[in-house]
Amino acid sequence: DYVRELLGIPEHIRILCVIGIGYPAERKPEHDEKEIMWERAHLNKFGNAFR
Repeated sequence: DYVRELLGIPEHIRILCVIGIGYPAERKPEHDEKEIMWERAHLNKFGNAFR
């Protein structure tokens, strides 16, 4: 609802994806592959593990 209101998306439009594009306010080090919580990443739908 927040994104819908922020972007002015009508109620009859279904939001499928939101991708942030831009430049970061600060430069942060990349995450180590071992630190990523892959069990929280989903592909195409909730419950479909990314890995």
